[in-house]
Amino acid sequence: MSRAALPPAGRLFIVVVAVALAVLELAALPVFAADALPTPADIVLTGDPRSDGAGPGIVGSPLAILLGVIALGLATVAITLVLSRLSRRD
Repeated sequence: MSRAALPPAGRLFIVVVAVALAVLELAALPVFAADALPTPADIVLTGDPRSDGAGPGIVGSPLAILLGVIALGLATVAITLVLSRLSRRD
């Protein structure tokens, strides 16, 4: 059913629902934003939580991350090629 085939009452219903959802979302936004604010008791100053406290620097294994990115890229290329071959119209 195309958009032009909707009766005026159906189009009005869609608009009313969309506006109501937008108003509800905007009304709830300050509540969620206020919950995201940390209190002083939540803040613990113990250094960098990603390492043993030695300070900022490279965290994790850069070589493993590089190999993972390369593998992900190769997998993406392979999947793209397979899907393009399967969907090809001769």
